[in-house]
Amino acid sequence: MEWYWWIFFVVVALIVLQSVPKLLPPIGKKPAAFKLDNLRSIAFASVQETPRNEQRPQVEVELRPYVTRLCRVHGSTGSFTSHETRVIGQEINEKYGCDSMVDVLDEVRRVLGSGAARDLEYNWAGIGEWRK
Repeated sequence: MEWYWWIFFVVVALIVLQSVPKLLPPIGKKPAAFKLDNLRSIAFASVQETPRNEQRPQVEVELRPYVTRLCRVHGSTGSFTSHETRVIGQEINEKYGCDSMVDVLDEVRRVLGSGAARDLEYNWAGIGEWRK
């Protein structure tokens, strides 16, 4: 083995040995308890896609009940595959048009996240002019 390999191994060993105390808890001390709030912040970090302080336009007042109903549907079934989802989409389309469906979808994306919004978008396919 060449001499430079020995130097390489020594340098790597020194780096590893210096980082080990940082990885291990001090002897005699118990690690801090993992709190439920930490778990919640980790779990819901992906839901918040935009900063809280950024001003976002809210959905119009007449469309808020539809957002609430959609959130209930998603909360009870975990998805938007129920028949109620299509009924809500048809009501919005008949009363307010396709642009309002987009507004409701954007509000659902803001409240429930992009995965739920994509599910809603898929289940509204074929309603009026929706994403044909």
